[in-house]
Amino acid sequence: MENGDAVEVSGNGAEVVRNRITGTDDAAVDVDGDDTLVSANRISGSYGGIEVTGQRPVVTKNRLVGTVSGGESIDVTCNTDCTGAMVSSNRTDDIGDDTEAFDISSDAAGLLVEKNSTRNGIDTGFSLDIEGATVSKNRVRGTGGDGEDCFDVDGDNNEISRNAAEYCMGNGFTVQGASNTLERNRARHAAEDGFQVRTSSTNTTLTSNRSDDNGLTGYRIQDGGTPATGTTLTNNRGRRSRYDLCDEGATTTRTGNSFGTELAVTQDGTQDCPTF
Repeated sequence: MENGDAVEVSGNGAEVVRNRITGTDDAAVDVDGDDTLVSANRISGSYGGIEVTGQRPVVTKNRLVGTVSGGESIDVTCNTDCTGAMVSSNRTDDIGDDTEAFDISSDAAGLLVEKNSTRNGIDTGFSLDIEGATVSKNRVRGTGGDGEDCFDVDGDNNEISRNAAEYCMGNGFTVQGASNTLERNRARHAAEDGFQVRTSSTNTTLTSNRSDDNGLTGYRIQDGGTPATGTTLTNNRGRRSRYDLCDEGATTTRTGNSFGTELAVTQDGTQDCPTF
């Protein structure tokens, strides 16, 4: 199929399943409606990939290769009711510039993002603007060629567990918001930080994560005017980054961690952690 959207649907209960689409100059699959199922589609060489907007979407087992720069890859927006919403077991490879491999947002609790993978992209791997979601067992390798992150999480009350970020040109995991939990994730060979808790974040919990061989820090708890506050670090490990820990946060709690090196900083409203 070529030219325009290959499949465009407006309405509830749509099912877009087992299509093979190549060479579109807009989204390959574009669905606006509730209770949508988009599954087992194969998309290659298109300007856009999959765009879904509505309540309780399910996007699973799709494969995208070679999305053209500036389009969309897998773009899912869950609004109002995300109970049972799912983005799972999708794979994207060789995604072009200005195109997040996974661009996912939700404004209600319940979304599950699991077992997705992406590699060899130029932009962010997972751009997640989410509330009360579970993000588990996803993998990013070799992405962010313009300095973007493998996982960029913005929102509150999210559970981020058992994900892997390798060879990111920005950070492995960046998180901003309130009461987010990161557990048993792995960051390796990020050009910048393995894990970064951004300024203004509150009550972030990092437990049993591992961060090795990153260009700047293994774990950065950020200052810069309004520091990250109330971060809890428990049983995390960091090795062979320039500094395995740089903690500029306020009221950080640390228990049972193992860091090879730590940069001594002053919590004074300015950034002491290293930058390029």
